[in-house]
Amino acid sequence: MRDIITEAFGAKQDQIMQTLARLEDSDTQAADLLREMIGELERFRQSSALFDPDAAVRLYYASTYLADMDLAGSAARLLSMSSALEHLPSTVESLQQVVNRMQEMEGRY
Repeated sequence: MRDIITEAFGAKQDQIMQTLARLEDSDTQAADLLREMIGELERFRQSSALFDPDAAVRLYYASTYLADMDLAGSAARLLSMSSALEHLPSTVESLQQVVNRMQEMEGRY
């Protein structure tokens, strides 16, 4: 990935230099100004990481993983399960009552 990016920057740099050479024929001041700006941009690019290829690869794999997930289906299943759990407190209460009765009956026999 790093090689691809470096190659792309190199190709763009060549195009810029060719354009700058043509501009120099008609406007030397503009060419000098652009050359200075290009130098500043190049120094900035070398001193800071504008793009982390490893982060791009990780982002690609994460997005591919998320794209393969059936998020709509998962949401529907979660909604269905939560609806079933709404009645859980009353079910637990009923079970507790059954346990209490069984314990009472066990004590009698």
